[in-house]
Amino acid sequence: MKYLLKLVIIMLILVNSSYVYSQDVPDLDFKSIFPNGENGVEYVKIFDVDSVKKNELILRIKEWAINNFNSQKSALQSEDLESGYLLYQATKITKYDVPKGWGFNLIGTKLYTITYESKFNINFYVKDNKFKVVINNITDRAISAYGLWYEVLRNSIGERTLDYPAVPVEEAAIEQIKEYNLHPDENKYLVRLNYSARLWRNIDKTIIDLIDSLKSTIVIKKKSAFDF
Repeated sequence: MKYLLKLVIIMLILVNSSYVYSQDVPDLDFKSIFPNGENGVEYVKIFDVDSVKKNELILRIKEWAINNFNSQKSALQSEDLESGYLLYQATKITKYDVPKGWGFNLIGTKLYTITYESKFNINFYVKDNKFKVVINNITDRAISAYGLWYEVLRNSIGERTLDYPAVPVEEAAIEQIKEYNLHPDENKYLVRLNYSARLWRNIDKTIIDLIDSLKSTIVIKKKSAFDF
């Protein structure tokens, strides 16, 4: 009985240790999730839709856009309905908590949350019975942050706008990877790398979910809106 109890305790320690270790492993392979095309990172998917004409497919795409964007008018960038081309720009706003171990100075600005704006183009090429979607020009930008802002004579807490440039997916976490490789034993650089990797993995998931929603709302739909 004592032996069994000791064995259970050892197993629990090993499980907990492996969990802690997995949290401390640098996510250096996150960039491999992004598909590369002729023009850099781009997601490409061709859908076959039997017995559905081009005009009907365009209508379905526009209906999909209305349901997925707050304003189809602002999301729609360009269209040529005769050739069967539509271009949308998707925007997603996401707020992330700044994780423990970030490494702020003892005296100075400390951020608690950062809000990001992710953007990408969704290109549709439509023919009778099929359409292709190409998602590219993927960028991310920090637009605001909530935190304790250090100033010379006083501190203030609140949300502030950030004037940071957009980062293309091709340059995802370049600085964070460089910093980690230079300081692999300093925890703050590991925290920052994994934070950035999580952000870009979430963008990848957002795009994949959009492509899946195209299949469920456009391809699987059997009956034309004009069949009545």
